[in-house]
Amino acid sequence: MRKGIVGIQRFFRVRDIVQTFNYMRQNSTKIQKWWRRILYRRWKERVDQAAATIQAWWKMKFRRRKYLRMLYSSAMINRVWRGYLARRRANALRSANRIIDLILYRGARMLQVKTETIAAIEIQRWARGHRIRCRHYDKVLKIRRAKNNFRFNKASTIIQKNVRGFIARGVIKRLNKAAFLIQGYMKVRWLSTIFQQLRAATLKIQKAFRTYLVRKQVVDARFIDYLQDESSVYEASKQIEQQVLFGFPGGDIRPLNDKHFYDSQIGKYPSDLETH
Repeated sequence: MRKGIVGIQRFFRVRDIVQTFNYMRQNSTKIQKWWRRILYRRWKERVDQAAATIQAWWKMKFRRRKYLRMLYSSAMINRVWRGYLARRRANALRSANRIIDLILYRGARMLQVKTETIAAIEIQRWARGHRIRCRHYDKVLKIRRAKNNFRFNKASTIIQKNVRGFIARGVIKRLNKAAFLIQGYMKVRWLSTIFQQLRAATLKIQKAFRTYLVRKQVVDARFIDYLQDESSVYEASKQIEQQVLFGFPGGDIRPLNDKHFYDSQIGKYPSDLETH
């Protein structure tokens, strides 16, 4: 009967250890499945991105080929249409030249007479003007001075306008340079802020991962200590049961309910070990 009790106790202890080991193995399997799922998602995202890039490249290649064909076709159409327009324009020019030659041939005399008349009128106008200028020379000098003064004032106005424009362009150039510097400073500050945020995020991630590793190490250490304690308790109870069943050295056999005997020989009673 004692052997059966020992076997039952051993069975239940082994079952507890096996259940704990199976529980931890299931947890580790779940963690491995979770991590493999994350790796699979990342791999799938990279594959999808690569496939999208390849598809975009092939679509771009087909669209470019279609665009080149359309460009070549439009160039051919433009070439043919321009040739047609050039031939039409050449024919129109030939007909116009024939008409002009006919007009020149028929109206040459009339144009010559008209030109001679205009030349005579121009000579008469210059002669009359010379006579009037000789009679009113003082008034002509005043008019020339006024004309020169007007030219001088106009030139000074143009010079002032150019100088003011040069000054304004210089001011605008300095303002643009200052604006570029301010924009560059703001961009650098914005990029530095983003870098600091990314750095803080990476530090948080590293801290969380390190905490996870430390917790895992602590759990492993606790589990190892628990197994050691259980094994030590099991060994001690096994020794006590062997001594109780088969007797101590010297042939001294005591009953199982002698607690003082166990306290004097071993230090703990079997019921105390079971409660522990």
